[in-house]
Amino acid sequence: MLLCKQPGNLVSVLHSTALVLCKLSRQHI
Repeated sequence: MLLCKQPGNLVSVLHSTALVLCKLSRQHI
């Protein structure tokens, strides 16, 4: 991965993952 070269990419990945978890949790409920 290019996480070492692009630290900002890690933040975007975590943010997108959080959005996915929110969507899944909403659908689950």
